[in-house]
Amino acid sequence: MNRAVSRIALAGAAVLAMTQVIVAQQTQQSLDDEIAQANKDLVQTQQETQRVSQEIEKDQQDYAAYRAHQAQKVAGANSDLDSAKKQMAVQAHANDSLSSLISRLQAERHQVELSEEEFRQQLVGIATKVMPTAKKQTPLVSTQIQSALSLLISDLSSKAVDNVEGCTRLITIINKLEDVTTSVQTASETSPVPDIHGQVYRLRIGAFFEAVVDEKGEKCAVFTGYGADGSPQWKVIPSAATAQDILKAVSVRDGKSLPAFVNLPLAAVAEAKVQAQVSAPVKGGSK
Repeated sequence: MNRAVSRIALAGAAVLAMTQVIVAQQTQQSLDDEIAQANKDLVQTQQETQRVSQEIEKDQQDYAAYRAHQAQKVAGANSDLDSAKKQMAVQAHANDSLSSLISRLQAERHQVELSEEEFRQQLVGIATKVMPTAKKQTPLVSTQIQSALSLLISDLSSKAVDNVEGCTRLITIINKLEDVTTSVQTASETSPVPDIHGQVYRLRIGAFFEAVVDEKGEKCAVFTGYGADGSPQWKVIPSAATAQDILKAVSVRDGKSLPAFVNLPLAAVAEAKVQAQVSAPVKGGSK
């Protein structure tokens, strides 16, 4: 009986030992599998980290190039703005003279009853003095203002209108001359430039810039002044990119496009005016 019990105990101990060995082997295998999987995940994580780092570096390079390009565009815009400011400063001096004329007209209006004929002649004289200023404007407004002044001078001279109406019309014309310096105007009409045919868009900015561009945005020209015979002079710019910029400016002004920076050929206008001044004959001589 004791021997049987001993055998049973030995057998149980052997089974327990074998079970522990098997469990240990399985546990080791499980740990090995987890370590292998962890190594695999680590490699994938490193690869993903490297890919993200490369993308970040590329994005940084692209952003740096974008900022450099934008800085260049802003510098160009600032240059054009400086040129425009100079032109506006010149025009501001002329505006002061026009403002003084308006003040004079308003003061003299109270004296209409004292001398109707004298005041009528004063109106004609002032309208005549304003005419040279109207002739210096860009063609898009110059012709209209000159026509209005000529008609007014004719009506006053023939007494077709009374002094009150003549004074009101003259003030309106002078105010329009002042408004020209701060306004932007577009128009669609037949081309005034011999080298550009058909229907065109015209763009006027203040009293110092006017351009013409065809409807396709392929050809353009800028107004550079008046010739000795009084005819407007146009400089054709052989650049499709410039034509597209002018066409875009027209579209923005008409509300067909969102506001945006547009490169206008202000430098070309300034250069043409300087050349015209240099080539103009010098008046005067020895007494």
